[in-house]
Amino acid sequence: MLLIPSQLAVWGLALVGVWAMAWWMYDNLKSLAQICIALLAPYFAPAEHKPLTERFGKWAVITGSTDGIGKQYAFQLASRGLNVVLVSRTPDKLVAVAHEIESKYSVKTKWIAADFSRGHEIYDHLRKELDTVPVGILVNNVGANVDYPDDLDHIPEEKLWQLININVGAVTMLTRTVLPGMKKRGQGAIVNISSGSELQPLPYMTVYAATKAYIHNFTLAMQHELEPFGITCQLVSPMFVTTKMNNFSTTIMEGGLFIPNAEMYAKFATFTLGKTKQTTGYWSHGIQYGVMKLVPEWIRTVIGGIMNKQFRKEYYEQQKLSETATLNMKLLSFYSKPVYIKYRNQLCSTTTFVVCTLTLAAFAVPYYLLSSIKSGVLWDQQRLVYEQPKTKFLYSYLFLAELEEPSERSPSVVTCSSFESYNSLTELLHPCSDVRVVPTDSDHDHVLDHLTVEIGFNPPAIGSRLSYYTFYFFLEATVSSQCLFNVPAFISLDKVASPTRSFQSGTIAHRGFIRAKQRATLQCPFFMRHQKSHFSDRYYPNENTTLDGFQPDVIRARIHSSNPVGYEYHAERTHWTLDDTGSIRVQIDISIGGSESHETALLYRTSLWWKLCQFWGSYFPLLIVSLWLTGKIKQYLFEQFYLRAVEVVPWKEKYN
Repeated sequence: MLLIPSQLAVWGLALVGVWAMAWWMYDNLKSLAQICIALLAPYFAPAEHKPLTERFGKWAVITGSTDGIGKQYAFQLASRGLNVVLVSRTPDKLVAVAHEIESKYSVKTKWIAADFSRGHEIYDHLRKELDTVPVGILVNNVGANVDYPDDLDHIPEEKLWQLININVGAVTMLTRTVLPGMKKRGQGAIVNISSGSELQPLPYMTVYAATKAYIHNFTLAMQHELEPFGITCQLVSPMFVTTKMNNFSTTIMEGGLFIPNAEMYAKFATFTLGKTKQTTGYWSHGIQYGVMKLVPEWIRTVIGGIMNKQFRKEYYEQQKLSETATLNMKLLSFYSKPVYIKYRNQLCSTTTFVVCTLTLAAFAVPYYLLSSIKSGVLWDQQRLVYEQPKTKFLYSYLFLAELEEPSERSPSVVTCSSFESYNSLTELLHPCSDVRVVPTDSDHDHVLDHLTVEIGFNPPAIGSRLSYYTFYFFLEATVSSQCLFNVPAFISLDKVASPTRSFQSGTIAHRGFIRAKQRATLQCPFFMRHQKSHFSDRYYPNENTTLDGFQPDVIRARIHSSNPVGYEYHAERTHWTLDDTGSIRVQIDISIGGSESHETALLYRTSLWWKLCQFWGSYFPLLIVSLWLTGKIKQYLFEQFYLRAVEVVPWKEKYN
């Protein structure tokens, strides 16, 4: 089969789409697959399942190990029986963490004080300290960030060098330090803690994101270098975690489903060690990471810039509140004698009352607003649904015409049908000479929107005149707006009289559209949306149907008794012309939907589930806007009034 250029283009785009989706799924699901394989491996190959101490070694080095993720990594590795070397800047904290680990897990500890922001001068000392330690696992966790998102030229130069020395220098130089020993022993693991910021440039945290991109590329390259030596190099790319590094944002520090604390994060992240080479370390972070990679990089960059602007705004607000608190503390310590705190009860109570009222109004106002906009519709019991029925080109037909003969003998009958049983019953009658059905799909959606049927026949005798004719046509119409229903469509012209008594040759044309005739409301079950329910085909003639059973009135009655809805033909206009061709042609022009689509509306009985979906679909957006406005108003009230509810005055002024 030859393909035309347009088809080749479609197939080409389809293959590109399949390739892109397959690559995205591989890139995002390979880590999950590796973890699943590692979990199942002990059941199929028990001898291959070894603890971390046997796979990598008995000592683990963790940098930045007195706070946040690094500290929790140290605890998790110690709980698995590894001795730990803690590397951080503050000796007091190192001693405290080392003592806590030893008392809790009965493992050996060693600590090394090192300030990575000082650059290359500290690494000679680190090498000497680590020479005597057979390092099995190195966790390059130490990292630094800007105090808050800001423009590059506003960040002090010293801070920028700290970011480079800590985020880039530490991971590079420490990896180089431990590699000779690992290669010699033929085992080991290097865990480099990166960040989700590696995915795209990050405005207002430009240098931080760039250093994490370095760690990402550095780690992936080292994986290839170290694989022949049996050394694992794992890249861990967390999203937001509630650590001190993110304390510029109250939103992040509040945590949540997608923002775990350091302990929860480290518990999941250490579980992946030895199971996968690249991970986000936490299940919800994996979801975020995968979704982010679906979005083009430039969009991620724009969104990142917007988020960082919001974080900067939060930081400024924190600073403003902090300055207010500091000022109050200065007032308290300014007087050598005790002070009196004057409480403005009325102001505070009024503000509290207003805030509570606003909170209640935030939920109530959207509901009443929605009720006024959609009066009588919000919780409606029934609903009209307008949809053009999808009619397939599968049809059955029957045509019968009665003609008066020139003599006084009985009239003759011409008939034709697609029903074999009917044809066998009427085989002695005159047949039609021509039957044409022309379907039209004007919008090329593989669904009919217009149909023309033409029946042609030659009168049995010269001078025969048309008396009346009967025609009906079955179509299969599918409606899928609420559920998938196959609605019977019965197009019929029942015993239509000839337009003139002397009609011997010419064309009679009918124009119209199909419309729904409904005797009961439809109920769409939520869990059976594609079930072809409610409808029956018992109306359809079969091999046992008698001639009386082919009467249009009989068929129409059967449709109405066995189906809650049926489509019928509504003739808008009829015109006719006489000619001298010697044949009679009856044309039926059927419009399906189009400008008359409102005639195909179906009445549904709305279920409780649909009512709830309908309500929340309208209410939720208004609620979000309402809560946002309420939050802004409450913030204004707090800053302008609530903070003034407490006044500090010298004690002596109370009695003056």
